[in-house]
Amino acid sequence: MNLGGAEACRRCGAPPTAEAALDRRRTRIFDHAGLAAALSVFLPGLGQLYAGRVRRAATIIAAPLAIGFLLFALLSLVSPLVAALLRVAVGVAATVVALLAVYHGAVVLDAFAAPSTRGRLLAGKRPIEYAALAGSFAVLAVLYVTLFRQATAWASLTAKVFEPFQQSGGSSGPAWSGTDRLNVLLLGVDTRQGSGTQTENTDTIIVLTVDPLNHAAGMLSVPRDTLVSIPGHGQDKINAAYAIGGADLARKTVSQFLGVPIQSYALVDFIGFRRIIEAVDGVDIDAPLPVRDEDYPTEDFGVTRLDIRAGPQLMDGEVALRYSRSRHDTNDFSRADRQQRVISALKRRISERSTLLQLPTLVDELSGAVRTDLDPSSALPLVRLGLSIDNKDIDRQVLKPASGGEEGQLREDNSPNGYYLIPIRAAVDALVAQVFYDPQVRAESAMVEIRAPSARSSTADELRGDLERRHYSIARVTAAQAQARTTVILRNPDKRYTAEQLARALGTTVSTQGGGDSDADVVAILGDDFRGVATGP
Repeated sequence: MNLGGAEACRRCGAPPTAEAALDRRRTRIFDHAGLAAALSVFLPGLGQLYAGRVRRAATIIAAPLAIGFLLFALLSLVSPLVAALLRVAVGVAATVVALLAVYHGAVVLDAFAAPSTRGRLLAGKRPIEYAALAGSFAVLAVLYVTLFRQATAWASLTAKVFEPFQQSGGSSGPAWSGTDRLNVLLLGVDTRQGSGTQTENTDTIIVLTVDPLNHAAGMLSVPRDTLVSIPGHGQDKINAAYAIGGADLARKTVSQFLGVPIQSYALVDFIGFRRIIEAVDGVDIDAPLPVRDEDYPTEDFGVTRLDIRAGPQLMDGEVALRYSRSRHDTNDFSRADRQQRVISALKRRISERSTLLQLPTLVDELSGAVRTDLDPSSALPLVRLGLSIDNKDIDRQVLKPASGGEEGQLREDNSPNGYYLIPIRAAVDALVAQVFYDPQVRAESAMVEIRAPSARSSTADELRGDLERRHYSIARVTAAQAQARTTVILRNPDKRYTAEQLARALGTTVSTQGGGDSDADVVAILGDDFRGVATGP
């Protein structure tokens, strides 16, 4: 009887059939258990696919992806769960890496023991196949030891950064949608030890705003001596809010003062800020003016001399910190501008380098450098968006008194009761409206024509400047007959949002009748009742 797998018929010695030769070739094709194992090291399931087990390969690839997606969705929806996991972040990271290592090792063994390879399960393979298996596990060991170190370091850093979110139990606010404007209060905290006590002053108060719709951002600095109303505590300097009630009260105070929602806050320790700059090998600053300070405060409550030249230069962490904090040579307003320059330079430096990958190795040094109550699920999209925004698309503004012919938003009051900066409400509201403009109005980019009687041409020109600061697209200013009421006419139905917001700002309603033969999307006709644009963003 002929045997299909024999080299020749045992009875007659006839050569094997063509079918038997094909079977041997098929055996040789899949006679690489070591290669199957190595392929599954590269991508779990790839070795199974090589061995012809398509269904098992699909299951191996899809299972962890499905589990990961479900966990991500769960964590995104249940903020208290995220807050609880942050408390044991290092343990969670170690456990996840260990489970992945076990799963990956089992997949590699399964690929090696495929029925379509020579031998039976793990036995009967050639020596070279076992050598390949050993090499595969060596690669896995290196891979997961490295992953373990990185994951636990990132977990430790994440737990420290999001400590306020963790302490709130995940109730600090809803996760960012990724499409709406996000406002974050940045507080620069000066923490120094001395005489057995610790002092914490918020010398830096900046509201960072991000507009994902138009891929733009803004920074508005508020001087620490600005006189504001602190909820539940009466009027005081704005930096007193943090001393009285911490970051939450500071956020509420700034939000109420500016009239804009502030969803989250971030505390930046000056010493940690210096270390972050050192971690990126310094920042490039083009200083417009020199900074000279004979009494710059040191960490031990002493003073030192500071002399920083004007012009482009690479500043290390210490110089950048001193450049940001010095105020004796100039004032809080120029200091605020310098702080924004350093933040912009740091953003640019991080976006140009793979700096984020280095941060976990600096966990101990960066401990406490940044703390925020932002939902962790929003952090990565926010960082990615922030780094992708060009510096020219960041509007940097500072509330300050009038100087050099420029209008100001604050008035200095140096009385026996102390030094205060008194807000000029209308001017503050105008600058706030510029920085925190309506993103949808800017995105819609409707062409607006302003019409006014010749006697009110100057008023129309002022309105044009005000609306352009709010990112309305003004096509032209033209003359019109006098009329009693201000009118906003919508000529392009696709631009209704802009028309409605403009009507709201001008204190009127939208009409679809009139406008003559104008090619503008929206026409605004100023009437005798026009008294200016409504305050607020």
